[in-house]
Amino acid sequence: MFTPKNLSRAGTVSRSVPDTMSPEQNPAPPPAAITHLSRGTFAAKFCVRHHITMEHYEETVLKLALYPLARHLRTFLGLSASYFNADYDFTCGAGRCTRMSEFEREVQEFVHDPANRGFLRQTLDLRVSTRRLRRLVSELLEPEGRAAEAEPSTASDAGDQSRAR
Repeated sequence: MFTPKNLSRAGTVSRSVPDTMSPEQNPAPPPAAITHLSRGTFAAKFCVRHHITMEHYEETVLKLALYPLARHLRTFLGLSASYFNADYDFTCGAGRCTRMSEFEREVQEFVHDPANRGFLRQTLDLRVSTRRLRRLVSELLEPEGRAAEAEPSTASDAGDQSRAR
């Protein structure tokens, strides 16, 4: 489950995600849940879109957001579990976001995180790509101004259509 416990790297959190899941193993949420979650956090929307449970959110997002070299070398290098703490913290923070401005604050925290330093992370890009994660987040979260603009334009469009008749 995506809980504050997951945010702590001290606890043991299972990070294994099956590459393919049958519908029986991971059924799609009911339509009512999709409607409810579509107004929620990035993590909730991501899980609905990708038909995964919240338990698989962190690992799935990490897998999609890592630079390709990091994704391929991750298991071969035998990096310590703590090596990706900054990345897991970033994906957890992104998961709590409900607006793009919140995500941009998470990006700044990730970029300035002291654990996000060193040759492997900065030169070889063995870390999460902020651009890749931004692309995932922007597909599901609207910018702040859009939601407010959508309602008035819809109303004016309806008025325009009624005048045309």
